[in-house]
Formats: sequence, structure tokens, C-alpha cells
Amino acid sequence: MTQEELQNLANLCRIDMDEKELEAIGGDIASILSYVEHISEATTDDHRAEAGVHRNIMREDVSETENGTYTENMLKAAPRTENGFVAVKNMFEKRSSK
Repeated sequence: MTQEELQNLANLCRIDMDEKELEAIGGDIASILSYVEHISEATTDDHRAEAGVHRNIMREDVSETENGTYTENMLKAAPRTENGFVAVKNMFEKRSSK
């Protein structure tokens, strides 16, 4: 990158840099760009076919019991129920409509 391009980049980032700092960062950026170019040249032909393949690596979401097996016992143990649900204390204030 040229000094002018580096100064423009610094301005876009809103970073004040003097000539000495621009020279130092210029070498770092050149190394980074060279590395990125080197990586982009790597052949990936062998892996392109796998790129679109998706597979689930997690366990299946399967219930060990039938739905509702513990509902009755849970509702009996709850301090308060309402219409087949555990009733809990209201944590939110109701807003009055004005």
C-alpha cells in the first residue's frame, strides 16, 4: 500500500498517524496482505463437495416419557395452580392505558 492509501485508511478509521507510524503500520499491513494472498492460493478442490453438506452432530431431541406423565404430580406439588398451570407471582407491573 502507498503512504497515501495508508493515510486515507487512517483517516477513515479516524486515527491520527504521523509519517513514522504510517511507515511502521505499512510493513505490518503488507505482511498481512501477503499472508492472505498466500492462503487464497491454497487448493480447496477436495473440500468443495463437502462445503454444502450439513449434518446434525447433536443428539436427537427425544423424550424418554410420554407427554404429560409428570403433569399431575407437579401440579399437586405446586403451592398454587390455575386452570391446569402452575400459578406464579406477577413480576411485571400492568401499565394503565391513558
